[in-house]
Amino acid sequence: MKYLVTIGDSWSQGTTEETIENSYSKFVSEELSLENINLSLGGASNNYIYRKFYKWVKNNSDKLDETLFLFGWTTIHRWEVYDKVQNKWIKFTDGKISDWEEMPEYTDKKWWESFVVHFLNNKNFVNETEKIFFSTKCILDKYNLKYLSFSPWSMVLNLENYFDNVISKEITTQVGWKDSKHIIGKHDYHPNIEGHKFISEIILNKIENIYEDIRN
Repeated sequence: MKYLVTIGDSWSQGTTEETIENSYSKFVSEELSLENINLSLGGASNNYIYRKFYKWVKNNSDKLDETLFLFGWTTIHRWEVYDKVQNKWIKFTDGKISDWEEMPEYTDKKWWESFVVHFLNNKNFVNETEKIFFSTKCILDKYNLKYLSFSPWSMVLNLENYFDNVISKEITTQVGWKDSKHIIGKHDYHPNIEGHKFISEIILNKIENIYEDIRN
């Protein structure tokens, strides 16, 4: 193995300068002597995670046999659609446009508000997420890729119903996870450096149990 590709939201990217530089992917990649390729983005949707995964697989077919993927899935209530007028992906979180203040002055706000009312609902969120999970698993199986999935979020959909290698419960139910030792602050449950080390240890333990030859 040569590459570790991690794709997720702020839990995988890090939320402070220290944790961005010392995220769990860094600790895992160093322990396994792999190149650390972290494509995660704070506030990312599962659409984003799948889009980055698909693009990486498509553009790096010669590296797939030597790549380990880590997926840090996010809440289903984040979504993105492509706006061809602005030539950018528009992100939605909890029924609102995440970067509304960045929308240009000519934006038809009533149209976007109508879009939110009509299309941002649980039925669409679940349907879209199921498609993402199914498509991801199809690609993983087709190329026999090595991977691990988890989500720190309370998921409406159970990851175990879609993926084989899941460690969400190991990460979220460990005693002391929400202890101040592992989180940034009293009102911010994102992992600090100790939290990222904690996650990396769980990942490494699971990886070595699944892929015995991972260090070869």
